[in-house]
Amino acid sequence: MLSDRERQKLAQIEQDLIDDRRLADALSDHALRHRSRWLPAAVAGFGIVVLVLGLFCADGPLVLQGMAVAGVGFGWRWWRARRASARSPGRASGPSPARPAGHPPL
Repeated sequence: MLSDRERQKLAQIEQDLIDDRRLADALSDHALRHRSRWLPAAVAGFGIVVLVLGLFCADGPLVLQGMAVAGVGFGWRWWRARRASARSPGRASGPSPARPAGHPPL
């Protein structure tokens, strides 16, 4: 059982943790996604290296493996970019508003 003083101290610690923006930013989902942004690019780069190595060695299966790994890496980056753009709050959903007569298109 906690004493009143210990309960007050625990409540103060909890409030300090809630108010700590640096900690909240470090634990946020955005920060975790930002840290793992390099992984799809690394996979694509590794695939390109394997592809070029297969071309220099004239090894058909190695070229195909490099193409497959590079394709996975680029596909992964494309998928993440589409998912991020779909989640962005400023994205308009629906057709653009009609322009008044006499105004040129952008």
